[in-house]
This record gives sequence, structure tokens and C-alpha cells, in this order.
Amino acid sequence: MFDAIFLDCDGVVTNRQAQVDSHVVFEAYRLAHSGKKVAFVTGRSLDWFARSLIPELERLSPSPEERQRFFLVGEYGNRWATFSAGGLSTGSDDSHSISGHVRSLVRDEAGAHFPLIFFDETKESFISLEIRHGKLASPQAERNAQKQLDEARALFASRFPECTVVRTLYAVDIMAKGVDKASAARRALELMGSVSSALVIGDSSIDLEMGDELGRQGVKFDFYYVGETPPGRRSFTVRKTTAPYSEGALEVLRTVR
Repeated sequence: MFDAIFLDCDGVVTNRQAQVDSHVVFEAYRLAHSGKKVAFVTGRSLDWFARSLIPELERLSPSPEERQRFFLVGEYGNRWATFSAGGLSTGSDDSHSISGHVRSLVRDEAGAHFPLIFFDETKESFISLEIRHGKLASPQAERNAQKQLDEARALFASRFPECTVVRTLYAVDIMAKGVDKASAARRALELMGSVSSALVIGDSSIDLEMGDELGRQGVKFDFYYVGETPPGRRSFTVRKTTAPYSEGALEVLRTVR
């Protein structure tokens, strides 16, 4: 049915507490075992892959052939990693990166005004301000953190109109124009090689850009949306799962053979 799987990470591979859902990783492994290519497509850094996702994959003891069917696309396609017989190979593209001057300004501003979010130093090509999950001791603290993300997005979108500023489940990302989920999907396709049909799972409106890019590349795909906010209209069908986030991703993945 599908020869490739495209998975967003935050809110799809991770749960509401930003922890990798081992059940989703198992389903990704199962599909790689069956011969499908699996791309994790995210704004997360290669450091995050190394700390959070790769250890979960390794616990399943994939064979060398199975490892080579996983593609790790980070920082919206500006960073990536693939497995080969020699181990993990990484790549980078700095042609669309945020300047050090803008990084410094945002770091100082965020530190002064948004105590529940932090500047993620692991992102090399763009800026990410993420919720301090360890500081959220109550539902009210979670709501306050989400409000600060909204305020940060509005502030920096106004301050830096030359950049793209997007709100995700846990973060605000500030990127150079031309860096988005479409560029990430394009990078995944370059790494995968031939793809004729794909399953795509995302949880935010920016994830729909993966579907836009696959359509432009002539790839047939089904898109499943696991977010809670309305995804908006697209030229393709967006299917909604019953459960949200990683639970919804499991709903879909368990039906794929």
C-alpha cells in the first residue's frame, strides 16, 4: 500500500510530555522490518535524535538492512542522518541559516521576558524557543507556558519580518525564508530515493506542507492529522484520527501492513 512513511516528531512520535512514545517507535520499526522506508521529519536537532530517538530504535535491535530504511531529517531539512554499513552518517546545509546577530537578540529577549520557555542551543541553523517541561508542575503552569509561546511568536514575527516564525506544539521556531516542512520533506525524498506512495502523519498546520511537497513531486500519499486545532484547508484530503497526538499516530500505524 505504502512504500514510505513520513512522521513528524513532536506530538506524533512524542507524547504530550515531549517524551518519545516507545509504541510509536516500535510501529516504525515494524514497518521498516516489512521493507518500508521510514523518515522522521522534524525541526528537532541531530542532538535530539541522538539523545531521544536513536536509543529507542536501538533497543529493538534492528538489523543493518532495517537501519538503512530509517532517515532522520532534522532542522527542517538543514541537518540529516542516515544509517549505513559503516554506522551513522550525517549531513548539513547552511545555505539558509539564521545569523548570529539575530540569534543573540532573540536569546536575550527570550531570557528577559519568557521564564517558562528556553532558547534551544542545540539548533544550529535556526532558532527554537521551547517550553521548559520540567518547570510545569500544574495544568495552570502548562497553560501559562503555552501563552508565553503565543506571545513569543507574535513578538518575534513582528520583530523579524524577514524570517518565518511558526508555532508548534512545544516551541516557537524562527527560520530563514524557504525553510519549512516542505523543504524537510524534499530532503527526505532526496535521501530515500524512489518513492511512489507514502503515509504522512502530522499534528500541526505546518506539517501539511509535507503533503504539498509530496504532491508537487508526484508522490501519491495519505495524510493523517493527529493535532487538536483545526488543520485548515488543503488541496488534498486530510484525515483526522479519533485520538490526538502519539495515540492517534498509533491508530494509523497499526493498520498499515
